[in-house]
Amino acid sequence: MCIVLKINKLIFERKVKKKDFYTYLGISKQTLEDYLNEKTSMTVSTLKKVAEYFNVPVSYFFDDENKSQNNTGVGHIVSGFGSSAQGDITLSQFQQEVDMLKERIKDKEEIIILLKKQLKEKKVL
Repeated sequence: MCIVLKINKLIFERKVKKKDFYTYLGISKQTLEDYLNEKTSMTVSTLKKVAEYFNVPVSYFFDDENKSQNNTGVGHIVSGFGSSAQGDITLSQFQQEVDMLKERIKDKEEIIILLKKQLKEKKVL
C-alpha cells in the first residue's frame, strides 16, 4: 500500500479532522490536499510529523514496499507458460509473488471501500 493510501486510511479510521491534522503538520489545507491527491511529494520532515501524529513509526509507511523486487530493485522476469516457463525464480518463489500481489490488490480494494465511505459521509454532511 502506498504512503498516501496509508495516510488516508489512518485519517479515516481514526476520524481525524483535516484542519487539526494540517495545523499540527504546520502546512496549509491546500498543501495537505496536494499531498493526499499526490500532486506534490511530501518532505521527509513532514512524513516524520505524520508518523508522530498517528503514533506510528516512519517505517509503517514503507513496510510492504518492494517485497516483490529482487536485490537489483527490478521485479522478477518469468516468460512462457506451464512446463515451458523460464525465469530467474523458482515456481514456489513465483507463487509467493502471486500471493503477495493478491494481498496488494486486497489492500487497494479496502482503500477503495474506505474512500467510498468517506465520499458517502461527505455527501451526508
